[in-house]
Amino acid sequence: MFFKKDLGKEKGERLAVNLAQHSFTGSTFQGYPYSFQDAQALGIDLSCDVVVCGVDNGKTRVEVSSYYRSLNIPVVFIALDWVGESGYCFVQAPEEACFGCKFPNTMSEKKAPCRTPASVDIVLSTCAFATYAVDSLIMSRKRNWNYREVHLAGFMDDCSIKIAKSDNCSLCGNPNG
Repeated sequence: MFFKKDLGKEKGERLAVNLAQHSFTGSTFQGYPYSFQDAQALGIDLSCDVVVCGVDNGKTRVEVSSYYRSLNIPVVFIALDWVGESGYCFVQAPEEACFGCKFPNTMSEKKAPCRTPASVDIVLSTCAFATYAVDSLIMSRKRNWNYREVHLAGFMDDCSIKIAKSDNCSLCGNPNG
């Protein structure tokens, strides 16, 4: 939910302002012009009911996963592929599969910059899954998936599955098996 007036401004802040303007339930949205790590270092209160993490940085995704898992706060991760034609939404609910369970190779990954601008359609599709995921978490609605992936070009099938928690996950499980 970004507009032309948001170009060149901090995404986190602008998204919070824009969502708040469209909310009718009394929800509070807070965005900060800092990286996750800087917000923690500044001692900003990052507590909430649900987190949406849309960064392009594997290290930050892992840190967000671990931080909010320790607080039993769900996180909805969204990301696009490098060419902006596919995207995913992963829901990390307390006591269920974490980001590391689904993406074990991301544990040491750094920033993965976009190579081309993303199609507006893939951004909207991915954000629609995230919106539904947040709604299902807040309203305790049934959701048969914790991972959704969409491919607009049709070269691969779309995916809607339930990822199980891994006992071998180095982020939330027992890394020694």
